[in-house]
Amino acid sequence: MELALALPVLLAVVLGIIFYGLVFVIQQALTMAAMEGSRAALQFQPTLTARVSAAEATARGALPSFISNRMASGDVAATSAPCTAPAGFQCVTVQLRFNLTGGATPFLPNIVFVPLPAQLQARATSQLGTD
Repeated sequence: MELALALPVLLAVVLGIIFYGLVFVIQQALTMAAMEGSRAALQFQPTLTARVSAAEATARGALPSFISNRMASGDVAATSAPCTAPAGFQCVTVQLRFNLTGGATPFLPNIVFVPLPAQLQARATSQLGTD
């Protein structure tokens, strides 16, 4: 009788630890990949378009395969826009999205006692000078 009462709670705690550990690992990988992509935009390229392309390719390449294989082409995006300050500078922003429990093929299943976000996101921005 005691086992029947304690087992669901224990199972929810164990699954929570495992699932939230996976969420933490994936979020850290997305954040690191966004920072690497943003950093790649700082390397010399002949045009701004080449810098944006390098940032996107580097971000996608920095992801572990178990994450990148489950991402669509639009889930990694790099864009450029004029910075708000100082005038004349360009900002390159790298954004990543990963469907955790949402979408057509979720990475983790929905479990009643373990609430998880549907999507994880990461973003990093680099400011490019006028040189």
